[in-house]
Amino acid sequence: NDPGTTARFQRVAEAYQVLSSPLKRAQYDATLVMQKACGNLGVQHDPRAAAFVQRHSAAAGREVQGLQLESRHVGNLVGKNGYQLQQLKQQSGADILVLQNQLSVYAQVLIAGTTANIQRAKQLIQACVAELTGMQAPRDGVVLLVPQQSLVKMPLVAAQFQAIFLQTGAAARFATADRIVVQGGMRVPQAVVQLQWILEWRGHLLLPNGTQMDPWTYAHFCEAAANTTGPVMREHFAILLPPADPDAAVVRHLMCFALGLVKEANDKTPLVELAIRAMQAHHAGRPVTGALV
Repeated sequence: NDPGTTARFQRVAEAYQVLSSPLKRAQYDATLVMQKACGNLGVQHDPRAAAFVQRHSAAAGREVQGLQLESRHVGNLVGKNGYQLQQLKQQSGADILVLQNQLSVYAQVLIAGTTANIQRAKQLIQACVAELTGMQAPRDGVVLLVPQQSLVKMPLVAAQFQAIFLQTGAAARFATADRIVVQGGMRVPQAVVQLQWILEWRGHLLLPNGTQMDPWTYAHFCEAAANTTGPVMREHFAILLPPADPDAAVVRHLMCFALGLVKEANDKTPLVELAIRAMQAHHAGRPVTGALV
């Protein structure tokens, strides 16, 4: 008849009921996720979060998970009138609720759906943040990686953003102190050239597939890509070439890239031999670009 023992027994029985029921277990787990999110925001309760959890945890086969991101990214994640967030929901098949406290540097994201839908939503959100921070290039652009010695030029770069947009239709913005995102339109390379002149051609390019390129390799890449849609005038791509001749290391990297070779495996191959291969490869569908010449 010990009251304490009776209370403990009741709690054990309740816990067993929760753990033995998949639906109750999902509701319990979702509540913990919500409580953690509210705690991270410094609030005890959020009615939107409670309604979100109640709605989704009541459905079989669905769960709720949380994700934390910096508050400064929320505006871009949600988009104008919530358009970007709605796109994320449609692409992932998950429901998403963004919770934010103006006093917190981090926002909390609740994601509901099947396990596969939730993982897809997380991947899309993380990819969005990676693009915002310049860690990943957008599908319609590149990221210009600025070396330390050129950071002093950044005020001059910023002053040209509007002119570059008017001349090329490509938008440029700072992602971080040393990363510039350039995207939009077919004239991204021309926008990159204008920035490179300010940076004295020291910037490297990060492409959507994760590849990093020096200016010479990027010039070759752009002209070669244009060749896949038909013959092009080499003169049109001459503006992409840096004014100074490349050193031997850059030439070797360019030749290996053009030939589809691993540079490390060809470090001892004479440059003349690589050049001959590049010229011969023209007949095998690999164009001899202005950069190679």
